[in-house]
Amino acid sequence: MLIPYSSDAPLYHRPVATIGLIVVNVLLFFCWPPYEPDLSSVYFTSPTSETYADEAELDSEELSDEEFARLLEEVAQQAQTQSQIPDDWKYPDWRMLQFGNGLHPWQWLFANFMHDGFLHLAVNMIYLWVLGMIVEGKVGWQKFLLIYLGIGIIGYALVQVIMLGASAGNALGASLPIYGLMVIALLWAPLNELNCIWFWARGGVVDVSILYFALGYLVLQALFFVLGGMSMSSEALHLTGALVGLPIGLGMLLYKKVDCENYDAISVWRGRHEMTREELAQERDASPEFKAKVASQREAYVAQIEKLVAEGGDPALAWTVHLKMRNRFDNWQLPEKTLRGMIKLYQQRQQLDAAVPAMQELLRCYPGEHTHDMRLIAAQTLARHDRPRQALHTLAKLDPAQLSDSHRAAYDKIKQLAERRLDDIELEDPIEDF
Repeated sequence: MLIPYSSDAPLYHRPVATIGLIVVNVLLFFCWPPYEPDLSSVYFTSPTSETYADEAELDSEELSDEEFARLLEEVAQQAQTQSQIPDDWKYPDWRMLQFGNGLHPWQWLFANFMHDGFLHLAVNMIYLWVLGMIVEGKVGWQKFLLIYLGIGIIGYALVQVIMLGASAGNALGASLPIYGLMVIALLWAPLNELNCIWFWARGGVVDVSILYFALGYLVLQALFFVLGGMSMSSEALHLTGALVGLPIGLGMLLYKKVDCENYDAISVWRGRHEMTREELAQERDASPEFKAKVASQREAYVAQIEKLVAEGGDPALAWTVHLKMRNRFDNWQLPEKTLRGMIKLYQQRQQLDAAVPAMQELLRCYPGEHTHDMRLIAAQTLARHDRPRQALHTLAKLDPAQLSDSHRAAYDKIKQLAERRLDDIELEDPIEDF
């Protein structure tokens, strides 16, 4: 027998809800234990008086008429007594999950917090501590409570529905949701280890992976369930909890509601837990989901900058946002119209020198005849602001023979201005190509 007491699974949240559930279970056990009526004073031999009469008739030849009549009277009284047994004697505690007595939703909740003995309580609370700590450690107390109570309520509801046509009986205990947590731990942290105490002829301490621990218990429960005739039993309750926990744990993985840092069962199966950060980043960047997410973010930031420019906002702020996005996204580029609008805002504020980077950006991204006007404006601004060499380099990208008359005249004036200022400027920033 293995009793887990700790785990090496990483915890990102304190096990607040796990401890709270343990406290509630213990308090309910000692302060409000399950009610079990004493039926030892009632003698049951058979369910109907006719059956009693049939049994008595077998021995009637050995009895006198008076003795036989008295026996029939006792049989009738016993049958009447049985038919008058109150329902709360047949079904001891209203909190227990009752079989064959209709649907009682409150029992789907209360049955999770009831135990029929101290050993039953102690074992369940030990397992709840370790498995609850693993699951809650990844999702926090709020989601964990929803998971735990969801497994318990759904599981006991299924059991009561299945047992609607059964004879009187009941079920209780936290083991149903605990087995659900076991399956979730198996899905979320299969390679992490449980520190366990083992008992057999002797005892000791051993570390067992959650994978082997959970699979071992689940296989044993399935085996005992089959060997027991597949009847309603503790094994059936355990397997029900496991079946309810399976889609919950798997669904949260697939829909990325829990981060297992590539050590969940799916990632381990694909070998992603052995990949380097660079390989994981490449895989992420190549995924259609990530590309769609990046595209959506790019569109949102472009829309923000366009709105700022269209509303006549601060061009410096728009340019700052643009620079941040250029560092964040590969191949980031603003539309030509947006860049022109930004430069126009600088011109309106008489800040052409501050507009030079935006002009350079436009010329790099959108070369061609339609940007000759912007190249001339950039060259003129550079010549006037102590960068004549950069101005001449900018003009060198133009072929004067292909310029219109107005552009050719502006070209000649800007070139003369830059050449005159060459001797005045000894030091200048390095020349950029755009």
